Amino acid sequence: MDNNNIWLSYPVAETFFSTQGEGRQTGVQMLFLRLAGCNVGRYNKENGVYATCTTADGREFVCDTDYTTKGRKTLQEIRESLLALLPACYLPVTVSVTGGEPFLHKELAQLLAHLLQQSFVNAVQIETSGTLPIGPTLDACRRALARERDFD
Repeated sequence: MDNNNIWLSYPVAETFFSTQGEGRQTGVQMLFLRLAGCNVGRYNKENGVYATCTTADGREFVCDTDYTTKGRKTLQEIRESLLALLPACYLPVTVSVTGGEPFLHKELAQLLAHLLQQSFVNAVQIETSGTLPIGPTLDACRRALARERDFD
């Protein structure tokens, strides 16, 4: 791991091992890393009400997920939290980075690169609301991985 990134920390809402219930990998056992912070359905302090979110087909709902941080974790602490949850029979495993909105975090690329370098991880997927651009973060992740390969 790049020593410049050793002190990066992320607002983690929760980590857990479960079955993916959405998308192309429905039914696959994986680790989940839920980052805190969401730019959709924000809490309005003036009236004490959460803004509603809207589904693709136009239905409105109030989000019931707690996206608040339970504390910040460094890359090493995230690695240790995920490893502690992983049954040995599931090695290697996919990690789903979810939220909240993962793309709110400017150091997301470094987190993704770090996860992809772990021997217990075979893939990383990102669950996003699609409200923020993803290209710059994915490009930065590719650059970070290329730098790490140069150090090996």
